[in-house]
Amino acid sequence: ERLFFDAQSGLLVRRIAYLLEVHRAHPEHLLVLTFSNEATDELRQRIASRFGEDIASAITISTFHGFGVSLLHHYGHFDGVEVQACIMDEAGQRELVTSLLAEVPCRTLLNLARPHETVELIVQHIGYLKDRVYTPETLAAELAGWQPSAAEQRRYAQAQEFLGMFRRYEEARSARKLLDFADLIALPIRILTNEEAIRTTYRQRYPWVLVDEYQDVCRSVASLLRLLCGPDNPPWVVGDPRQAIFRFRGAAPENVHTFHEDFPGARPFHLTINYRSCGDVVEEANHLARLMHAAQPGGMGAFEAWQPHPSNPTAFGLPAVSIAVANSDKAEQQGIVQQVHSWRTAGAALSDIVVLARRNIDVRNIVLALGAAEIPATTSGLATAEGVAGDLANLITLADHPRS
Repeated sequence: ERLFFDAQSGLLVRRIAYLLEVHRAHPEHLLVLTFSNEATDELRQRIASRFGEDIASAITISTFHGFGVSLLHHYGHFDGVEVQACIMDEAGQRELVTSLLAEVPCRTLLNLARPHETVELIVQHIGYLKDRVYTPETLAAELAGWQPSAAEQRRYAQAQEFLGMFRRYEEARSARKLLDFADLIALPIRILTNEEAIRTTYRQRYPWVLVDEYQDVCRSVASLLRLLCGPDNPPWVVGDPRQAIFRFRGAAPENVHTFHEDFPGARPFHLTINYRSCGDVVEEANHLARLMHAAQPGGMGAFEAWQPHPSNPTAFGLPAVSIAVANSDKAEQQGIVQQVHSWRTAGAALSDIVVLARRNIDVRNIVLALGAAEIPATTSGLATAEGVAGDLANLITLADHPRS
């Protein structure tokens, strides 16, 4: 039988099917962790369509951060998390840092002409460190070993001022009963590290732990996974470092390459057959992947190119891959409209056309441009000023008592 793996998530669904149908695993014993809410919803829908709503609802399917919220709901009091604790989004973090600028020495850090840029950089650096399980104490220990040269004196002073801001940020966050997104991983790590009984509870509750899009998780997530999984419930993950697109969110694609170090005895399986794209697209993807592979440090092993399956579709028009350069956002949007028009004229169905963009605002403007040209377009997961969700969608309150 030829297995059709339409994507990493498709492979994960097949693994779930194997556990349920062949291994006869109980659905409540499965823990499926993903990177995004969209991936979680898609997985739940695909499982429900195959096995029914009862099975899908019995399987724990969650983002890592959502799982962290659940763990803190039940066990946060072991690390002093208050029942009234609220989760900040990045806007909340910037507001907190801004309130601290007047009380924390930051003369070498602060750009007086653009203080908002300083705040943004501080928030980014704090997130970067916390995603890698750094605390003010561990950062201070690292800086203690730095003997700066004369040319490094300013950078050293900035590092020391940042350390002071990092320490004060954590103190103020705790005093105001606030959590940031990194805490949703860092605090469960601390609880599971210090509380063996809780660690054992989770390992016994979930004999089967599966992870989607492993290249998109940060190093702290790998640490959390090591605590959730022991010798009797090793994790099963699917990932491809060549598909890592969320580095700006702390993603660490090296998790894939270091998996055998994090989980000794792990068995890797390399999937090199592409069942989706025409040969021209696969060839271009391999070209880019070779460049990425060459730029990485040693230890990645030999490069393995993807191969298109003979049943894959052929290119829809030539050239199959092209680059168009626009001199403005407006010109880019009009170019996209013209390309979609040409594909429709050639017989392509709208359901076969997808437009990918880097920013939410780009998606919004492209959808508006297509609509103005009477081309129907749909999108999901997009929050803009025109939407109804706003920042409130990012505010979660741990309202229930954690011991309940």
